[in-house]
Amino acid sequence: MSNLFFGRGRLMVWVLLALGILLVAAAACGDPSDMGIFVTMAQPGVTEDGVDYSVEDILGAIDGDPGEDGWAKAFDGSDNGLTPTHNISAFSFEETVSGLTPLEFDDIDTVLLSFAPNRVRVPGISGWVYGQDLIKFTETAINQIGPGEFEMFFDGSDVGLTTVDEKIDGVTWVTPETMTQWAGANDVEIPVDCNAGVLFLTTQGAYRVPGADGRPLRGKGSDVLLFCAFNTGADTAGLWYRVFKGSDVAMSPPNAPYSLVIASFTWGDSLNVNQADLNASVDFFFTARTTFTANGLTSPGQPSQLFRYNSATNEVSDEGIDFNSNAQAAALNGVVDSLSLLPVITPP
Repeated sequence: MSNLFFGRGRLMVWVLLALGILLVAAAACGDPSDMGIFVTMAQPGVTEDGVDYSVEDILGAIDGDPGEDGWAKAFDGSDNGLTPTHNISAFSFEETVSGLTPLEFDDIDTVLLSFAPNRVRVPGISGWVYGQDLIKFTETAINQIGPGEFEMFFDGSDVGLTTVDEKIDGVTWVTPETMTQWAGANDVEIPVDCNAGVLFLTTQGAYRVPGADGRPLRGKGSDVLLFCAFNTGADTAGLWYRVFKGSDVAMSPPNAPYSLVIASFTWGDSLNVNQADLNASVDFFFTARTTFTANGLTSPGQPSQLFRYNSATNEVSDEGIDFNSNAQAAALNGVVDSLSLLPVITPP
């Protein structure tokens, strides 16, 4: 895939530099040679290199994939019982730290998903799944034939997410199994036992959740929340913290961020588990749902471009990648509404 985002040209160099901290995390599990990018799209379409996609699919591209060069479906929603009604609004892989080998690219075994509609039915889950929920997809077999399995992972109504504005539109999942590796590589000290993992979340708009200090925690859709999970599934429980406020970089409009990939995080100097608004340091990547402005941008940001918030400068930067018009990339020909970046580990 030398002509894609993860080829060995200029854009590949950018990805390796921009994701240096994330690559450190991956190094604990292997020698990452390249990065993989995964996206969902806001409307059905066809990529420049001829891949049909719908809103229930996850597209991906990685250098060294044994299949054809170009974009491919890493998760085919229709093969797993989903329809265009199940418009994916956010997703995150279990392999956040460990990464993928090229052979695993078409065999993603676990992924968290949220959906854009207010409520949908999902195969295997009784009752409605709401836009404030996260479900977990698990592949039932290697090189499976037939659908995988879905289960409720995060019930938003259990922990204060109930309104339309509180629907999830960005997530990064750090599992209990990988928390130690992730935390060590990113110099994170978590002073509370998040025994069911950590979720970094963004909402579609304004939110109000019960903060870890017992008081309501309110904010806008440009904020980044941390949910320290004590329990997941039908009885979701945990503590809410806020690790980034969009108003601190004059983000306008406040619901501009459309996806979330955490690159690094430190809890902060105080390590105060009862302080809901953390003195934290967080770096992350995102795309945008609309044209927006923020500190650090010399011109308004546009949808389907890649942006980064850097805590060292407290600014947002345009990372120079447009998924629809970069000459070195196969255009996606649509609006990217969710994003994930993973290290790709080449076996020795």
